[in-house]
Amino acid sequence: MLKTTVFTELAMGLASRFPELDPVAILELVEAPVVRLAFYELCNTSWDQNIEEPGQAPRISSEYIKSSIEAFEKNPMGGFGGLEYRDIRGGGLPLTPELRGAEATCFSIFMSRIYAWAMQPHPDLRVSRYLQYGSIRLPLLWGILGICISLYGDDRFPRPLYPLPEITYEDHMDDWEFEVTGSLGYSSAWFPEWQEWRLRYEALKDETDRNAIAQFWSCLIFDKDMCQPHGSAASQAKDFIGILHYVKNCDNNPETGEYETKQMVVFSDPCAFNEPPESVTRDLPVHW
Repeated sequence: MLKTTVFTELAMGLASRFPELDPVAILELVEAPVVRLAFYELCNTSWDQNIEEPGQAPRISSEYIKSSIEAFEKNPMGGFGGLEYRDIRGGGLPLTPELRGAEATCFSIFMSRIYAWAMQPHPDLRVSRYLQYGSIRLPLLWGILGICISLYGDDRFPRPLYPLPEITYEDHMDDWEFEVTGSLGYSSAWFPEWQEWRLRYEALKDETDRNAIAQFWSCLIFDKDMCQPHGSAASQAKDFIGILHYVKNCDNNPETGEYETKQMVVFSDPCAFNEPPESVTRDLPVHW
């Protein structure tokens, strides 16, 4: 049986939004260390700024999310110049401001970093064939973002292996690259994490084991959703992915009210565009 981690239940809740897909393949992607690295980058450059009160969901404008969707769909691999200028081995390093591109946002950078890694041929991930389709790619990666924010807000997201950098890229490039290696980017400190992940899923290549896990978790997710319809893993995934539909409808109905989820509150205001600065000097998160 698969070892349960902090990601398992929420990942299976996300998988319930894609019932035709292999839920273990989705869990394999969610538990890959690249997701942690991408989220540490998000927190370090922007997300912590939006948290005004601990325990309260940040308010994000629909215009910012719309721009994130457009940036990701236009360039899902992320970064100026594509993979030719980007090292993504072991999750790679965060993009420098020069390579992010003018249209990139913190959300599109998060999704692109995971997508670029997952689409490499050598990991041979089962989920990569699903990610080829836009109708799956965006909501799946957006749902992974929701998982990370939810765990982070509950103080359950895994702690960084190194302290997050307290200097910006503009301070000094060499110092910045030294500080982000291991904290926001791959270093040999992450080698054991990757091996634990690899060995866990190597052992699950047997279809009988995968099917048993899928059946067990699908029944458990259903039971919890029936007993707790407004706080279950399945309902969290449904609500967060619903942000994508809300943002789309804002174009047709500018008077649309707020859309509230556990992870964030999205408001419609054509004049609002809460773009965080490209780099921020800040203290570490309170719960890290």
